Amino acid sequence: MMGGFVKHNAMRDDSEEECSGILINIRKAGQSCVNRTYHRTCDNNRYTSMGRYNNRDVEFYIELRTVDNQKWWYLSVSENDNPSEPPNVIDFYRAKVNLQLAYPSRISWEKTSSQHSRLPLPKSSASSLEGRAL
Repeated sequence: MMGGFVKHNAMRDDSEEECSGILINIRKAGQSCVNRTYHRTCDNNRYTSMGRYNNRDVEFYIELRTVDNQKWWYLSVSENDNPSEPPNVIDFYRAKVNLQLAYPSRISWEKTSSQHSRLPLPKSSASSLEGRAL
């Protein structure tokens, strides 16, 4: 099944308020540490949430990537104890999207090849800070 697309009609504004007003809620994932609310950043359709993984403070995120000319949402975590080294990225799940960029909501997640990816697959939904479903 192809990924979902939720259209947002608001005019694009790169202000911090506009960028932070969208929430992605991940629930029911087999890898329970990713079950959380992610806030949109102004960084190219990236959604982030701080948390704990392997007894460390980490950043969980959902980001858009292009792999073999296909656009995918990846649900990942970055681990890095040394800022002078590149982070260790663990991809838990991914979901194919349509060519248009939108919120990663109502899409079909799949496991990645990572040993950290577990069933059941996550469910995602989008909302605004005011609680409106998008």
